[in-house]
Amino acid sequence: MMVIMIKIIYSIFFFTMFFILNIGAGLCIIRFGVITTYIYFLFILLINFGIAYRFSELVLAIMAKSKYLPMLDMLIDHPPVALLYVTFNDAIPDLIHRLKRQNYKNYEIFILDDSTDKNYIQLIDNFKFITLRRGDRCGFKAGSLNNWLSKYGSKYKYFIIADSDSAFKPDFIEKIVRYAEHPSNKKIAIFQSMILPWNKDVPFSRLVGALIPISLYYYKKLGNECSTVLSWGHNNIHRTESIINVGGFDERFIAEDFATSMNLIRYGYQCKLVNILSYDAEPETASNYRKRYVRWAKQTIQLFSRGFRLTQGQRSL
Repeated sequence: MMVIMIKIIYSIFFFTMFFILNIGAGLCIIRFGVITTYIYFLFILLINFGIAYRFSELVLAIMAKSKYLPMLDMLIDHPPVALLYVTFNDAIPDLIHRLKRQNYKNYEIFILDDSTDKNYIQLIDNFKFITLRRGDRCGFKAGSLNNWLSKYGSKYKYFIIADSDSAFKPDFIEKIVRYAEHPSNKKIAIFQSMILPWNKDVPFSRLVGALIPISLYYYKKLGNECSTVLSWGHNNIHRTESIINVGGFDERFIAEDFATSMNLIRYGYQCKLVNILSYDAEPETASNYRKRYVRWAKQTIQLFSRGFRLTQGQRSL
């Protein structure tokens, strides 16, 4: 019932705002018989769509209360957890060291290394962790994760994905497993932590990172209220059995997170936010910032252009 009410309120705010903005823009811009004014209006219409979307989201966030999942007060058993550090010519030694500082009693570190640079390969080998390398980069990150699942997935109830720039507090695994082990959360396949930047000493990163608490505010208020969210691709824990049941990670797309989340949803699983902070690095230059958003845009275009048919093209594990 609450989800239906949220959808109704959101729709009312969105369409009202969108209508008012476009009426005002149309009266100011359109000149009958001048084709260029119509083209300009279409451009403004797209901008108004984004404004209306964000304004409606803000209104709902202010009205709503944060909704958190239940978690166990403490763990009686400590199910086996794999911590997967995924890298491609971008490993950060200090962050790999920090992976060993988790206070959870039953976890193992794996490095999924697709690096081609000999310096990074040697750096990773010096850590003496179990390292998985492939003959090619087929499927990119999704292919690397599926390779681990096929070899080790049966041994671990959960696995955590860490990108090369991921960082966690020592109690991260302990806390997030307490969410995963709660009986009420059995249908949740991915538990997503809330990510903040750790490289705020760089001016550009500090500027970009200043906007992140605003986004987290929306997610805290609305993310878990509307049935499910989409995985952010890292700094999260996965229920291994659920991922295997949907054929693993979707290798058809540049980034696997949204596509895999949608596969899980169609199988009846969910992805939820948990009230745990973790960290990664924001782009430190405008060029890197642009590259990241171009990659995200390509993923979105791929999803729409292919019609995103459930599990088609995924390999079996």
